[in-house]
Amino acid sequence: MRVEDLDVEVSSSDYDTKCIEDIQEGYDRLVEEFLKENKRVHALSTRLKSSVEEKQALHADLMKSKAQICGLEEENNSMKDKVSFLESGYHGHVKSKKGLEFK
Repeated sequence: MRVEDLDVEVSSSDYDTKCIEDIQEGYDRLVEEFLKENKRVHALSTRLKSSVEEKQALHADLMKSKAQICGLEEENNSMKDKVSFLESGYHGHVKSKKGLEFK
């Protein structure tokens, strides 16, 4: 928007013309600063969105790793049960705590 677009009557004196020019320059400067700030805010918003997406991806990887660890712990416990059974020297049928049967 330009000052000329406003529905204002002004006299044609040099002082009035200078005031209008000053107002227009000030307005143009404010618009320019606003646009710069708006670009900066947009850039920050984009970085924040990227950070959130990265955090979500890292969280998903963490959950996957935890699930793998739990699976490995269960497998380890199963192996411990087998080792304990073999170390006991018992040659019959036995059920472990987990309900697995060893011969």
